Amino acid sequence: MKFLQKRLLVLAVCITFGFILSACGNKTDQSENNTDNSKQKQSQSDNQENKGTNKDLKGYSNDPDKSQSSEDDFDLVGILVKETDKLITLDIKGKTVDIHKKSSYKKDTEGYTKALEGKQVVVEVSMDKQEAENMKPTDRTRANKDGVYETEGKEKKVIGKLISIDQDQITIHTDSGNKSYKMSDDFELDDEAKKQEADLDGQYVHLNLNEHNAVDELEYNWVDQE
Repeated sequence: MKFLQKRLLVLAVCITFGFILSACGNKTDQSENNTDNSKQKQSQSDNQENKGTNKDLKGYSNDPDKSQSSEDDFDLVGILVKETDKLITLDIKGKTVDIHKKSSYKKDTEGYTKALEGKQVVVEVSMDKQEAENMKPTDRTRANKDGVYETEGKEKKVIGKLISIDQDQITIHTDSGNKSYKMSDDFELDDEAKKQEADLDGQYVHLNLNEHNAVDELEYNWVDQE
C-alpha cells in the first residue's frame, strides 16, 4: 500500500512539473512571436519611409518644366505637413504626398524665422529619381500683411492678387487690403506676365518697386497660383 502511495506521489509530481515546463515554453514562444512581429512592423515602417509612398510625383506638379527632357528638376508646391530626416510630407490640394530626400538635400529659409509646418512651401525635385533637392517657403509665405516679401535698401518686392492695371497705376489685394502703386516710366511686364496678360486679373503677381515706390516691373509665376 505504501509502495503504491509513493508511486502515485511521484506521478503527481512529474505531471505538475510537466505542466510548468509546458507553460514556460508557451510564454517563450509567444514572447518570440511578439518580438518577431514587432521587428517586422518596424522593418515595414522603415522601408516605407525609405521609399516614400508616391510613385510618380510629376502628377502632383503644375510646373511647365516637368515635361521637358532638358530639365534636371521640377517643382512641387504644397502645405508642409511634416519633415523627418528622410522624408518631406506635403498636402497638395487635399492629397498627402511623401517625397524622399536626396543625400545633398538643403532647406533654404534665409530671412524667414517662423516654423514652416502648416505653411506653403516649394520643393525642388530631381527629374530622375524624384528626390527632394531643396525646400523653401514660397513668396506668399514670406510676405507680410502688406505683401512685402523682400526689401533691399528702399527697393521692395510685393506680392498680391491683381485687381486692375490702369493707364498709370496698378492695384493689388493683400492681407491688409487693396494697395495701389504708380507705374514708373520704365514699367514693363516680364515674359511670363506677357504670356498671361489677357488673364492676369485675379492672379497673384509680383511688383518690383523702386526707391520712389513706383512699379518698375510686374512678374508672373505659376508657383504663386497654387
